[in-house]
Amino acid sequence: MKQKGLTVSSDNLLSSYKDLSDIEFVIIRLGFTDFNTKKTKHIDSKFYENYELSKKEKLKIGLYYESRAVTIDEAKDEIEYFLHLLKNKTFDYPVIIEYEDNHNTIIYHPSSQKNISKDMFLKIINYEVNELKKSGYDVIIKTYESWYKDIFIKNIENVKYFLDDNKEYFDGLLYKENDTVINNLDCKNVKIELSVRENNLLLKIKKYIKAGYKIIKKKVGK
Repeated sequence: MKQKGLTVSSDNLLSSYKDLSDIEFVIIRLGFTDFNTKKTKHIDSKFYENYELSKKEKLKIGLYYESRAVTIDEAKDEIEYFLHLLKNKTFDYPVIIEYEDNHNTIIYHPSSQKNISKDMFLKIINYEVNELKKSGYDVIIKTYESWYKDIFIKNIENVKYFLDDNKEYFDGLLYKENDTVINNLDCKNVKIELSVRENNLLLKIKKYIKAGYKIIKKKVGK
């Protein structure tokens, strides 16, 4: 049975959704590592607002952290901070760590997870996943579908995946099925709810239909 949910952060507040009557769970950004030169770490500025409203609405909760570690030393600092943030928080799903760091290395920090070696990236991921598991947490990795295929598959095991490609073309709705948090693109038996915000997306929509996805609702916006 599918359950409908949302991802929320300081950029996408739970309170901005007028109708939560059919929403059963929420994935909240707990914190993130910045891509500035100092790699400063932060709790999401609206975490507690999203967290308390989720509790009030009696939604099931998942928490995620945005990783930008590019060395083992940075991974150690990052996981230490993530574990600190997790203390005294109650939630329903495995902890989620996001690996989607492809920031502009000319303007910001000169290294990103996209431009380090695959071997180093895998060492960082394995280290962070193992540290979370040592602390008693099950783990979900949030990443791009393309990175999953090119980097993660067969290399990082005993975790579940939340594939996050093309999120700008969808309305933020997620589905939970078989105890795995997934997005619309993670498996083809999940019905897609598209939010069309640009006229030039027709070809993209046709591509997903051709790939076997089923559109159950289409909304045209300005």
